[in-house]
Amino acid sequence: MFSGLDSTQSMMVNLERQKLNYLSEVLRNSGIREAWRYYKQNEQRFRYPVYVPHLHMEVHGQPALKYINNSVGGRDTCLFIFGCKEDEELLLGGGNRYRINSSIVDQHMVSGFLTLIPP
Repeated sequence: MFSGLDSTQSMMVNLERQKLNYLSEVLRNSGIREAWRYYKQNEQRFRYPVYVPHLHMEVHGQPALKYINNSVGGRDTCLFIFGCKEDEELLLGGGNRYRINSSIVDQHMVSGFLTLIPP
C-alpha cells in the first residue's frame, strides 16, 4: 500500500535534486543547492514556506516552456522567496553566505494580489 507513495516521494526528491543540480551548474552557483539544503534541514524554524520558482513550477508542454523562457529571466527562476524578513535573515544569517538572490513577499501582499485576480 505504501510502496506507491514511497515511489512517488522518491521521484519527487530525485526531481528536486535534478533541478537543484541544473540551477547550480547553469548559474555556476553551488550556494543555491546549499541554501536549499539548509532550508529543508531547518524547515521547522521558518515561519512561512520558502519558494524557489524553478523548484516549484510545473511546465506542461513546449509552448508553456517557451513562454516562460521568454518571460522570466534565468536568475529569477532561482530566486528564494521568503514570507517575512525574519525567515530571510534565518537563511542568510546577517550576510549572504550562500550568494543567492532573495525577495520577501509578505502575506498582506499575497492577499492583495488575490483580490486583483478574478475568480
